[in-house]
Amino acid sequence: MHVRVSRTLSRLAGGKTRIAVETALFTTAMGLLATLVVLHLNFVSPRGQYGCLGQYMPPTLPPLVRVAIESDPSSWIHPVVRNTSSSSWLNVSQGWLRHRVPAKPNRNAFVFAAHKGLLTLLEFPEATTSTNLTLVDVTIPSSSACFGLKHMFEHSPAWSFFLDKVVGYDTIVINQMVHIANGRGFLRHELSKDVYNLNFATEFHATTATVHFVILHKFAKLTPSNVVHV
Repeated sequence: MHVRVSRTLSRLAGGKTRIAVETALFTTAMGLLATLVVLHLNFVSPRGQYGCLGQYMPPTLPPLVRVAIESDPSSWIHPVVRNTSSSSWLNVSQGWLRHRVPAKPNRNAFVFAAHKGLLTLLEFPEATTSTNLTLVDVTIPSSSACFGLKHMFEHSPAWSFFLDKVVGYDTIVINQMVHIANGRGFLRHELSKDVYNLNFATEFHATTATVHFVILHKFAKLTPSNVVHV
């Protein structure tokens, strides 16, 4: 790829222009790599903000939870429960109804389900009238320290804008829910309808352990200590 780019630049531009463009591309690539490393250490690694959103969740994780990230901190009050057979939102802590049905899906909202079939029930609320199924709505302010860079800046407007408009909250919420749900369940993006399998963490560790066992087993067969000399 680099050779093709170099040849194309050599034909279209002079030596100084080519060097400037290659330097800019290299700097951009290194900047993106550094950003990925920072994001991984801060939001994926256990040494960072991993599991921080657990403080906003109920003590016992319900089978259905909607996690919405709002820019207005005042919208975060308490976890809210909505019966899937109605459009009323019930505040669990204060016991009052909030008739707040989103006019359109929130691009920073996600729905966690313990089982994939529960996500289908949300598409057909009239089919759940015979069940006592509730959806817990947890609203988290975007100014939360869980979305900041640990030991750097936690409430920077520039970082909040970069996280919201460029990076997105998808990877952060997915990794947080993997920790909160112990690697079980499914997460659906409210706007795109994409469904993420949170079991991948458990399956990945199991697969990795199996691969390591096979490699060690094969290696043990090839070691000289297993060779019998006659």
